[in-house]
Formats: sequence, structure tokens, C-alpha cells
Amino acid sequence: MFMEHWKRKQMGLNYKWDLTGFEEEEDHPRAEYELCVMQKSLRKEKKISKAEKEKLTCRDRCPAYMTNLVMMLLMVGVTFAIVFGVILYRISTKAALHMSSNPTTRSNVRVTVKTTAAIINLVVILILDEVYGAVARWLTVLEVPKTDRSFEERLIFKTFILKFVNAFTPIIYVAFFRGRLGGHPGSYLYVFESYRMEECAHGGCLMELCIQLSITMLGKQLIQNNLFEIGIPKLKKLIRYIKSKRSSFQEEREKKLQRYETDHFLEPFAGLTPEYMEMSEY
Repeated sequence: MFMEHWKRKQMGLNYKWDLTGFEEEEDHPRAEYELCVMQKSLRKEKKISKAEKEKLTCRDRCPAYMTNLVMMLLMVGVTFAIVFGVILYRISTKAALHMSSNPTTRSNVRVTVKTTAAIINLVVILILDEVYGAVARWLTVLEVPKTDRSFEERLIFKTFILKFVNAFTPIIYVAFFRGRLGGHPGSYLYVFESYRMEECAHGGCLMELCIQLSITMLGKQLIQNNLFEIGIPKLKKLIRYIKSKRSSFQEEREKKLQRYETDHFLEPFAGLTPEYMEMSEY
């Protein structure tokens, strides 16, 4: 009874003193941050007074910030270059299919080009998602954030920017820019002086936009959920189990495994960041 009344009194004081959002536990510095601080203090010629506490400043992180900026711009440029490559694929494939002698091929040019281009975009998005996730983590490690919370915040920001650009650049191009860059009669825009810039059909680009959205979103969800989130973790678990079974002795294999030994074969917990990223993207 005393504990219940004390909890009620404590919550009332927290609300009265405006401490409801106050966190009692302080975030501890990361081991990598403390290592960099120790290396910085050892490099200094003069000793630091006890009252002064060494820390990493913006000047120390300036090379990492410049590397982050250059790499982020480079990754965004790679995404734009791939989108331009898919545009060239659509233009060249459409021109080649129009010259086909098969009437069935010529009558289904638009559907063929739109579907294959959307599938190529899907494959590229899935590959670049994994690449951009690794690059974002590497760039965050270069910054040497002080706490784990700061590390997660910076990692989420970089990952969201790169994956958003990767996933939605083709869709934004089809929805807002395609058909407006082709020029007008007498002044058409040509790519490499040979291929005319693509335009929308007479009814607009809605059909292609629907195909692009359907293949990208449904395909991304099905492949990532079934392959990346279920298939690959089970495969890693099986590989770890086989390696552990080969390296252990015969008597150790025959005995019943303890709980912590069976937990060793589980997939390491990666946090909830990927799940939140998946919800924020789609």
C-alpha cells in the first residue's frame, strides 16, 4: 500500500515540477568515441589540466563531415545516372522493337518497354538499398558520434535520404518530368543526337506510373520480406549451425545443448531501425 501511494505521489510531483520527460539515466559515451579522445589527448604535446576535459570538436570531425558530404552527393548522383540509363534503355528498346518484322511485337511495344524498365528499376533499387545501408553506416562510423543515441539518429538520417532518393527518383520522373522534356515540333530534344526523348502516350503517363508503382512497391515488399528478412537469416543460421557442428567434439555434439548455446545460432538483433525505415518509405 505504501509503495502504491508513493508511486502516485511521485507521478504527481513529476507532473507538478514538469519532469515527465526527464530521463534519469545518462547516455554513456561510445567506446569508439573514448578511444578517439584518448588518442587526441596522447597526440597533444602539453598536458591538459585536470579541470579541462578533452573532447572531439568540429575541427576534429571536419574531414569526416567533408567525406560524408562528398559521398552523399556521389550516391545521389549515382542514382540519377542509373535513372538516366533506364531512360536510355526505354528509348533504344522502343526504337528497336518498332523496327521488328513481327506485328505482335510492334503492337505491344509500350507494354513491353514499360514492364521491363520497371523490373530493371526494381532490381536496381533492391541492390542499391543494401549498398546505401552499408555506406550510411560507414559514414556514420567516420563521424564518431559520442553516444549510441546520436549514432542512431545520424544513421537514420543518412539511410532515409539515400533510400528515399533511390526508391522514388524513377517514380517522380515518370509522374512530373516525363513528357515535358521532349520539346515541341521543330525543336525536339534528342539524346546523343540519335534518339528522340521519350514522351507520354496520348492519355498521359498514368498507365506507366501505375505499372512502376505496382512493380516497385509489391515487388520490393515481397522480395525483401520473403528473401531478405526470412530466407537469408535462416540460411545464416543454418551455416552457423553447420560450422559449429563441424568444429565441436563428438561428445559435445551428443549432449543436450544449453539455452545460451542454442541462442548462439539465432540471428543477431539488428534493432527496430530497419522496420521503421520500411514503414517511413512506404
